[in-house]
Amino acid sequence: MRMSEQKSGAKHSSKVKHPPSKPLKPSLPEESNENELEAVLPLPEEPEEEVLLGKDLILEDNEVEPLVEDWQEIALEEPADLLEESLTTLEFSEDPVRLYLKEIGQINLLDADSEFRLAARIEALRHIEALEKHIAPKDGSGYYASLYLVIAKELLTEWERLEEDAHTLQQGELPDLSLILAEAQLLRSHWQASDPSYLRNYLDNGLWGKDPLWEGLVRHAFSVFISLYVLPPQLAQPLMTYLREVHELPRLEFFIEHMPSEDVLAEEIEGVRRRAEEANQTLIRANLRLVVSIAKRY
Repeated sequence: MRMSEQKSGAKHSSKVKHPPSKPLKPSLPEESNENELEAVLPLPEEPEEEVLLGKDLILEDNEVEPLVEDWQEIALEEPADLLEESLTTLEFSEDPVRLYLKEIGQINLLDADSEFRLAARIEALRHIEALEKHIAPKDGSGYYASLYLVIAKELLTEWERLEEDAHTLQQGELPDLSLILAEAQLLRSHWQASDPSYLRNYLDNGLWGKDPLWEGLVRHAFSVFISLYVLPPQLAQPLMTYLREVHELPRLEFFIEHMPSEDVLAEEIEGVRRRAEEANQTLIRANLRLVVSIAKRY
């Protein structure tokens, strides 16, 4: 009997449907504070939201932190320092004297050899301009050919006078003409050279500026140097070959035989003018640089 009741109860119980269970609301004390609420109620997870900076710029959370750090670094700079730097830059840019001193300070001072070479370029043009006033073409030769014949005659004359002065001063060894010619022709391309000037070192023996007789020899040697400097390469090259073989200057006929055309000689005179102007500007800037260097000491 009981066994049948139990079976019938079991069947009945299996057919009973329970309503869905509702989540239990935790009972809170009446006097609960916010900390207790947070402890009881689980906080909702914060969704990953985009941070809106401005109207169109959208940055993620991990991109905001470097931006904030950059702004913090900029804020560390003192406004007074920024203002001082800008005022200094403005003052320097608007001060022509400071700009000039900065520019002139970049120019190197000249040594004695550089001054000698630049002076030779300038003096060569002065000498040619003095000769041009008295040149008149003769024997059907052109104007520039006549000019260079006069230069060749002066070369021969000045070298003879140098030999006489050297003999009077008992100067045993004369300067090497081939080395003088090589240095003079090198001056056509540039005046700055690492090697010292051969002719200037020969002349600077302690008597330069002290002995009148030696001063005369210096003038003759300088005139020889200028005459060799203004020679065009078409004439200087065969002359170099002759000097290395014979070790003395040739006769005037040699220069007539190897004289280039009028066009070549005219271009050579123009080159002498151009190089003299460049040398003059270089000397002016170098002298101003020297004045500034001396003025800084006072």
